[in-house]
Amino acid sequence: MCQPSPPAAPDPRAVAGAQSEFNERAARTTAALNRYDTKTPYGSQTWKNVGGTTPDYDAFNQALTAYNAQPAAGGGGSYQYNPDVGAEQWMPQQNMNRGAAPTLDQFQKPGDQWETSINLSPEGQQLFDSQNRIATNLMRTAGDQLGRVERTINEPMNLYGLPDRVSGVSPSTGYAGGIADAGTITRGYDPVQFGSSFGDAGQISRSYDPVQFQSGFADVGGAQRSVGANDFSADRQRVEDAILSRLNPMIDRDREAQRANLILRGHNPSTEAFGREADQFNRQANDARMQAVLAGGQEQSRLFGLDLAKGQFANQAQAQDYGQALGRGAFGQDAASRELAQRQNRMLMENQAQAQAYGQELGRGTFANDAASRELAQRAGRASFANQAQGQQFGQNERSAQFQNAERQQQLQEQLANANLSNSQRQAALQELLALRLNPLNELNALRTGNQVQMPQFTPGPSVGVQPADYTGAARMQQQGQQAQYQADVGSANNMQTGLFGIGAATAPWWMPLIAASDRRLKSNIVRIGTHQLGIGIYEYNIFDRRERGVMADEVLTVRPQAVLTHQSGYLMVDYGKL
Repeated sequence: MCQPSPPAAPDPRAVAGAQSEFNERAARTTAALNRYDTKTPYGSQTWKNVGGTTPDYDAFNQALTAYNAQPAAGGGGSYQYNPDVGAEQWMPQQNMNRGAAPTLDQFQKPGDQWETSINLSPEGQQLFDSQNRIATNLMRTAGDQLGRVERTINEPMNLYGLPDRVSGVSPSTGYAGGIADAGTITRGYDPVQFGSSFGDAGQISRSYDPVQFQSGFADVGGAQRSVGANDFSADRQRVEDAILSRLNPMIDRDREAQRANLILRGHNPSTEAFGREADQFNRQANDARMQAVLAGGQEQSRLFGLDLAKGQFANQAQAQDYGQALGRGAFGQDAASRELAQRQNRMLMENQAQAQAYGQELGRGTFANDAASRELAQRAGRASFANQAQGQQFGQNERSAQFQNAERQQQLQEQLANANLSNSQRQAALQELLALRLNPLNELNALRTGNQVQMPQFTPGPSVGVQPADYTGAARMQQQGQQAQYQADVGSANNMQTGLFGIGAATAPWWMPLIAASDRRLKSNIVRIGTHQLGIGIYEYNIFDRRERGVMADEVLTVRPQAVLTHQSGYLMVDYGKL
């Protein structure tokens, strides 16, 4: 089985164009559902179509599907560009019975140009007239107030008696400009003398006299390095012939059964598919024969192992003699090792005595340096204590200066608060004067504006929305399904293993997906290449910018409707596993 090719990505322009068509249909349906007449006790609101037409895509697609389903005389035709669907289509040969293909101009429905009208009831009209009369009287009263407003505006504002505005406060004095001196910081102390060496502890032993060791022992004979000259090839051939005498007739029977099965399924012996199935069978038969060869090899290995065991027994006896000779030599070596160990122990004892003397000298020097370190630590402690006292005095001086400055800052904040309070009182008094001055003008403005005349309000009903068919999602699902099928086919091609059983089993071609979009409206460049066993056609066509082979969903509906599914986008899909 050859490796399948990965599926191509859908054409974004074709998918976007189809999605735009579904979006337009959803928008028109939503607008139609929300154009309903409203009636209330105050009147009514109505809608009216004022003309225009729009294409009826549903009726056109149904007529085009029915037309394409009719057989054409002679089976001839050609591919022609259809502007109504934006792609090339197979145009069969025309005859008297079939006639011309339908066009989009033949399927029109009323357009979407609408206008709305509001008609008031007698009660609503009476309420509207009353509001107009009230507004007229308010404007008349406002005209009478103009004189009072003019007099108020012409009089200047009197600011006598208002609190004075404070523009500044006196600065605070007496801030601390620095921190008092806390004394001198200790920066060093007298050094202490440390010891840099100590007395000699004597020589270290670095070698001893060598000891003679045994370097060899008597020869015990050679080991057997090979087995008999017989390679047991005749026995291996005998086992192979016995297995193949039973296997070859079975393979011949299965080959003839597979050939008959492929012919019954409609495969011609000269086609590539027939050749692939035959090649698969031959590989399985070869694997079975290889199993027979391996069985003969195993028998040859068993006989060789028996001959090998005899040689190993002889070598074990030679190894025993060798081990005894080696033991005698090891005994002599052990005696020499004991002598060497005694010499090493004497040398180690001498070096231990020298190390003990060295440690004592080192201890005396360390003790002296430790005493000097203690003296140095005491001097450093006295200097640190003096510096801590100086730092404590500096901190107290710093906090005294900060407290003094905080007191001066609080005095300044109190002065600012008093100034802000005085200015707030002046601002409040000024606002009262402005309110008295503007009151006549506000009354006039209220009379002039009043409540505006309102038309009766018609409470709208619930808004209805229609979601467009997700054609983009359908194309994406088709692509994902084909990608998943491709991955499964690649795994099947890589992992297939053969054996003695199941030879000639039929499998679906790798290029045939389990479920795929098969709506005629999604296909172009359609060419019939054969007939399915159900009597429907097998075609090659372009779909989503790639060439595929399969059936038409509308034809499957007529012979096996349970194999046809409808996607949420409205397009038909075929379950090839049910064909």
